[in-house]
Amino acid sequence: MNLIRFALRKPISILVLVMGLIVFGIGAVRTIKVDILPKMNLPVIYIAHPFGGYSPDQMESYFAKTTLIFYFLPMG
Repeated sequence: MNLIRFALRKPISILVLVMGLIVFGIGAVRTIKVDILPKMNLPVIYIAHPFGGYSPDQMESYFAKTTLIFYFLPMG
């Protein structure tokens, strides 16, 4: 209740306080050193193939099967 009475008695003081918070908040956001979307170097595989006439689904299934056989079923 005392805060409300203070705000009603001294509106200019509250206005200066709020404006100061806004100005310092904007300044803090502008000088922050944290990147919201950092650069990420994710691994990417590019496949160039000499096979013509395959649809994307056929190509995906062919290379997925080949990759699975190559990596997960090694010959001993």
